[in-house]
Amino acid sequence: MIKALPEAQWTLPFARWAKALTGQDKQAFALPAGTIHFADPDSTEMLILFVKAEEFEDEVDQIGANLLMDYVGGNQGSELFRIIRQEMRAAYDPRTDFIVMGKNRAIVSLSATVEAQIWPEIHEKMRAIYEGARTGKISLSGLDIQHDRLNRRYAGRFFSDPVWGARHYLNEYPAGASGTINLPLLTALETVPLEEVIASSQTHLPPLDDFLLILIGGGPAPAEALKTRGYCALPKNAPLHYCLEELSNTLN
Repeated sequence: MIKALPEAQWTLPFARWAKALTGQDKQAFALPAGTIHFADPDSTEMLILFVKAEEFEDEVDQIGANLLMDYVGGNQGSELFRIIRQEMRAAYDPRTDFIVMGKNRAIVSLSATVEAQIWPEIHEKMRAIYEGARTGKISLSGLDIQHDRLNRRYAGRFFSDPVWGARHYLNEYPAGASGTINLPLLTALETVPLEEVIASSQTHLPPLDDFLLILIGGGPAPAEALKTRGYCALPKNAPLHYCLEELSNTLN
């Protein structure tokens, strides 16, 4: 399925792919809403990908969104994994990604590769899981587990990945600093009240209708309801940017 697309578009690691998608440092940090559909009639699968370039109010807002996205689909303890894989057995690796792209900026996404003929059903289930979390239908104990995992992940990266740590340092102190160094993102992670994250879930998570929906594969064509925010059928051998420009021009 993926090999039907231009190879260079899909061989990047996700973080680099996300950077290329948004054109970071070259244009505004934004993605249009709407639907991009690359139809592959020979494929027995469909990739469903919701993706958004999100700017956060502050570090607390960013950490809240990160925790909630992890709760939705960040690992095997998440809702997407439990429902889409374990209960429905509809996808091997349904997941969310939260790729930090700079100070208070991240690419957030939900994705699953499913049997082509049932993708509309799984698409609706993914929406329901995300919107459920956004309206506060969250287990505090489950969110606490995600908080512990994120804390350990950040600590591990800080001590094992000097480039990662340096980037966060330069975000806060581009001209350098002396004395006590404070990284607000790590402070927010340590001190964030989980009850408030749940209470503010609609603030931390954007509406799913504001995401770009990318569909790649076989199965039924998208319903008209998925075209109301903009629609682009990606031609064969055209780069993804073709549809990004078309949707952006439609919005403007």
